[in-house]
Amino acid sequence: MAKLEKKKNTFELQLVQLERQIKTLQKTLASWRKAGIPDKTLVVLLSHYTKVPQGTIRRVIDGFDNLYETYFTEDET
Repeated sequence: MAKLEKKKNTFELQLVQLERQIKTLQKTLASWRKAGIPDKTLVVLLSHYTKVPQGTIRRVIDGFDNLYETYFTEDET
């Protein structure tokens, strides 16, 4: 029983950490946009550096816009 409780506590801690990191990433992306850095510039730079296709990078960046709201807010229905 104690093992199960420890796993539950670890999982809950990981969720809290994930929530914070997603918020941080969203704020960072918003600050880049506010500074006038176009998303296309980030896509090109990240794609060049990581060798991941630009379309994939684009989808990831677009996904950050609603990621927190999708998974970490209460559903009011």
